[in-house]
Amino acid sequence: MLKNLLDDAKNKILESKIGENHISKEITDGLNKTFHLGQEVASDKILSLIDEFNAALPYLSKAGYTLHELEVELGLPPKLIPHFVYSADLDSDEGAADENLEDNRFGYSLLKVLRTAGNIQEKLQFDNMLYSHVEIELSFVPNIRLVYKMAHLKDG
Repeated sequence: MLKNLLDDAKNKILESKIGENHISKEITDGLNKTFHLGQEVASDKILSLIDEFNAALPYLSKAGYTLHELEVELGLPPKLIPHFVYSADLDSDEGAADENLEDNRFGYSLLKVLRTAGNIQEKLQFDNMLYSHVEIELSFVPNIRLVYKMAHLKDG
């Protein structure tokens, strides 16, 4: 969205008659530099986030949360969207997961969010639908999605 806004501003300046003067060219150059700097900062942040995410995965798995799918959205802001399936049947050790994630703030927060989503999911019932998985959109403003599928599509 920021890229579109900056591109629109740059194009309007270039298309207008004022786009031919020195000041307008400096403004458009500044817009380009701002966008590229934003992309670099976002890329650095997402790479750092991926490192913490990877470090947390074994402990999340031990707590019963299996990573089913992962989406990476490259944009402003960049997003990681892991899809987790919870299995109470796994030989989970949630206490160990808490202890092992104490030094990984991101992983610990992710575990808490997964537990909270699980508690909410247990309270939601929909006719002819079964709970499938939880998606957590990790970005500047995180979002949680509880995903349900029609009962006959559960395995599909």
